[in-house]
Amino acid sequence: MARPSKLSEKQLNEATERIALGESIRAIAKEYGVSEGALRARVSTQANTVKNVAQLMLDAEIEFKQLPVSTRVITHNVLDKLRSITEDITSSAAKGASISNRLAAIAEKHLSFAETASYDENIDMVIENVKTVNAIMRTANESSALAVDLLKANKEAVDSMSKPQEEKQKTLQDFYRV
Repeated sequence: MARPSKLSEKQLNEATERIALGESIRAIAKEYGVSEGALRARVSTQANTVKNVAQLMLDAEIEFKQLPVSTRVITHNVLDKLRSITEDITSSAAKGASISNRLAAIAEKHLSFAETASYDENIDMVIENVKTVNAIMRTANESSALAVDLLKANKEAVDSMSKPQEEKQKTLQDFYRV
């Protein structure tokens, strides 16, 4: 088990923000009286993610302000609908995971019976219980599929945001947005 951090949650958040804004990890570690390696391990990835997401948000905000007012309204409408869809999908995934958990508990009870039954006397009942367990677990796995897919997608998104962005050479077309 890892040792508890010398830094409070508030200090870790402050360090993450300061590193995302460009302060050196070495200076912050010295200020807090912790090793540079320990601080880097705790906040470096998160600081990069914060920095990358903040830059994306700033770029989007700049782009948004350059749109005509009517296009801004349309953009807000689309954004509201996308948020609603995201919330609905997330809610469905959570409910599916919950159903999967309940089904797994039911399957466990059936499996427990199959394990304790005398195979000679109740072989037909044991076979039926095993079939039931199989059907329940298949349904449980299907119920949790959306939640698992969302977790995978979120991990991939976070991983891609954490990777340093390659700086491509700007052209006149980029400058004039042609």
